[in-house]
Amino acid sequence: MNQPSLGVSAEDPGKVVLGTVPVEPDGSAHFAVPSGVPVFFQALDEDNMAVRTMRTLTYVQPGQSLSCIGCHESRDSTPVVYRFPAAARRAPSLLTPEAEGTWPLRYDRLVQPVLDASCVRCHQPGYNDTRAAAFDLTQGKSYDTLIGYADNDLRTLAFEKNRSEVGDCVARQSKLLAFLTAEGGHEGATLDRESLDRLKVWMDTYAHRQGAFSIEQEEQLAALREQAAWLSEN
Repeated sequence: MNQPSLGVSAEDPGKVVLGTVPVEPDGSAHFAVPSGVPVFFQALDEDNMAVRTMRTLTYVQPGQSLSCIGCHESRDSTPVVYRFPAAARRAPSLLTPEAEGTWPLRYDRLVQPVLDASCVRCHQPGYNDTRAAAFDLTQGKSYDTLIGYADNDLRTLAFEKNRSEVGDCVARQSKLLAFLTAEGGHEGATLDRESLDRLKVWMDTYAHRQGAFSIEQEEQLAALREQAAWLSEN
């Protein structure tokens, strides 16, 4: 397991981000996902940070409709429906794809472009500020640099747990993200919304380096994305 290393934990499965869908005011959602694929759900806030991650997976078979009333409701009785869920009154939402590098999941395509555009000018060997130069954010070095920031803060947060508590998610607790979003930015460098969202989705998918164990598996995941394109917004 974890050969090659995908991320922090020694038990990391491969991951992709299928996309995001809207949630109605009553908390309901209605969407389609590819069949035969293990799916985890993650609730996001208005800033695209995870609030809670479902720790058990869900499958659907071709043509199957699946509904959920809650993880801890009785499985032996029909729930009382006081109000028909808003999302069930409409067609399923299309998946909104995330940034390049989320399907297949690749740190070098998701996060490194942000660093190349905004950070590497100073954070590279040979820069005249030795402290900045030592915090190496160049290709091939940046992953370990970010994971080790603030006494291995991300490494600790991203180690997958057996359960998820509300608010106990990586991005919202990350010292790195708090530093980057502090008023005034860092040395005058302020990341835009898209760049911050790239960092958040990377952190909240447990800071993976990659989401596949081999080139062949990554090719299969890319092919799955093509096959499931009809489920997504253009």
